[in-house]
Amino acid sequence: MFVVLANGYLTWKISGRRLRFLFFPLNALSLRMILFSISFAMVMRLKKECDTELAKVGTEANFTPVAEVASAGVYEWSRNPMYIALSMAPLSFACLTDCGWFLLLSPVCPIYLDSIVIPAEEKFLMKQLGEPYTKYMDLTPRWIEVGGIKI
Repeated sequence: MFVVLANGYLTWKISGRRLRFLFFPLNALSLRMILFSISFAMVMRLKKECDTELAKVGTEANFTPVAEVASAGVYEWSRNPMYIALSMAPLSFACLTDCGWFLLLSPVCPIYLDSIVIPAEEKFLMKQLGEPYTKYMDLTPRWIEVGGIKI
């Protein structure tokens, strides 16, 4: 995420243009701050829910050994709710700054997570947890389920 934000900032400074994308009245600073606050609160709430569910199974998100699959709460509807929260952060920042460069670069984070980080994690968890994790993968989408389609 830091790379996305840094690239957005550098692109903004190098080009000399902010590339606004919010239209009136959403481009008012007070409304942008409200949008950012709401989305940031959602990100933090999702992170807290993830931490709570991981604690119930005796683990945490900070690279600790995993004893069992966390499949309750937010982990019922997504295998990677923390990554959903992480992917929302650049969009929140784009709204706060009204800078289209951040908006244009925001897909970098989920693409990186989906193509590099998550496959490595899933391989590790399948090896460590075996069949329970494989069943969990079959039942729960990697990101979310929209209209019966797992994304």
